[in-house]
Amino acid sequence: YFYDTPQRWNLAFVLNVHHWIHKEYGKQGAQEFLHHLAKSCERMFFMTATRTAKAKYVVPELGGSKNVQAYLNRCGWKAKLIGRDEIRTRYLFECLSRETKKEL
Repeated sequence: YFYDTPQRWNLAFVLNVHHWIHKEYGKQGAQEFLHHLAKSCERMFFMTATRTAKAKYVVPELGGSKNVQAYLNRCGWKAKLIGRDEIRTRYLFECLSRETKKEL
């Protein structure tokens, strides 16, 4: 689904777009996107619509913050919760690629 890029990026913002990737490409496509990004990017800020979020489309298999954190870890990221949107029930994570030696 996604192009291989020979470039490495320092930072990516995946803020409220992951659930739309999930809608368009399914669970596998969304996971492939995150795995690909982990291989080509060092750091990411991530937020998505979980099943409890107030949104037109949500990712049904993602629940609370610990569930999202575990999902990001399975997709090649070391994720740390840094914020929460109380109104829309969404969680903000700072993530480091498991490919990097840096720590959160």
